[in-house]
Amino acid sequence: MASTKRMRKYGMVILLDALGASGYTEDQIKMFLSSRARINHWISTLAKSIRGIGNFKQPTIFTFADTIIITIQLSSKKHMDDHIWIASLLMRRYLFHSMEEGILFRGAFSIGHYIEDADSNTVMGEAVTDAAAWYDRSEWIGLSSTPRTNSVLEYHLIPGRDESSLGFLSKYDVPLKEGTTFSLYAVTWPSAFFDSTLLKRAKKNHPRKYFLEILKDLDVPKGSEIKYENAKHYFDFIEKKKASEELRKAHKKSR
Repeated sequence: MASTKRMRKYGMVILLDALGASGYTEDQIKMFLSSRARINHWISTLAKSIRGIGNFKQPTIFTFADTIIITIQLSSKKHMDDHIWIASLLMRRYLFHSMEEGILFRGAFSIGHYIEDADSNTVMGEAVTDAAAWYDRSEWIGLSSTPRTNSVLEYHLIPGRDESSLGFLSKYDVPLKEGTTFSLYAVTWPSAFFDSTLLKRAKKNHPRKYFLEILKDLDVPKGSEIKYENAKHYFDFIEKKKASEELRKAHKKSR
């Protein structure tokens, strides 16, 4: 058996909770397990297709009933920024494909040390504890950093550039259960709906309409209504942000 020292790693720990899964019927559980297997396969395949960026480590996916923990080791100081960017891309795709499969996740991610043992399906450590303290506090559909991880991400911001250098993450006032908000770095899953390649693959041509098409066919358990509305608000935020960025680029080209 590997020593504790050998298993200790530094990286991103993502903790996701499937909304409404606790009330699934037996048939829904079977569908959930099948869909989750497909999503995990897609993300693993996408990660393996990434080449030439400082020996990016493949994600490890742990499953515990309706909870998923994903670890992504960040072992290269030289390519740390690139690897955070890749990790955010993978998480954006994970949330997007999950929605396509009718699975809605909310959760938190932390960057720090952790210990994992895939053979015994075990992952523990400070980064896991940090993510676990925040994964179920948000009142929406999505994935955001923990407050401690905010500082880690801001440390890795490329000097002189805005948060776009962090990849598919954006600072947002994430709604919390207690009725307040906290400014965190959220994975920009709505931007996947504006990806022409992903839209073409789904045989869709309107980002917002596709998003609402998914939501309209899902059950909304009593007490969870606000999570869906807050997800729509976040979609609006990213949509407006993308429009503003495109306008800025067009203006720059015309100068």
